[in-house]
Amino acid sequence: LFEMIAVVFRDDQPIVENADWDAAEVRESCLQRLREAGHGREVLDVAEGCTRFFELGVCERPVAATSWHKGRLVLLGDSAHAMPPFLGQGANQAVQDAVCLSRWLKSVNFASGEAPGFAVEAALWGYTAQRL
Repeated sequence: LFEMIAVVFRDDQPIVENADWDAAEVRESCLQRLREAGHGREVLDVAEGCTRFFELGVCERPVAATSWHKGRLVLLGDSAHAMPPFLGQGANQAVQDAVCLSRWLKSVNFASGEAPGFAVEAALWGYTAQRL
């Protein structure tokens, strides 16, 4: 008995958003893609026997977005890294980003409140370069 089956599709074509989260539409779309991909009868039988389908979009962050900070705002975790919406990867990245950012800010003595603006800016660029 399966509790969850994950099916990942890559589609370079723009798709119409299923804004109403119509479960029947999600089910039929998934089954159609499995058929078109030529999966065997065993895979189709399992998928056709499922009663719940979820559609989760995974989007990539544009490569051109190279700045993760503006003024006092700094991106980390899900906001900086496009992650699949499962397995806690966004939280994992947030912890790694926080450690990296704190090291860069410590290197310019940020906690003293006396770090010059240019040094903080350089630290933020260092964080971005390291985590990009």
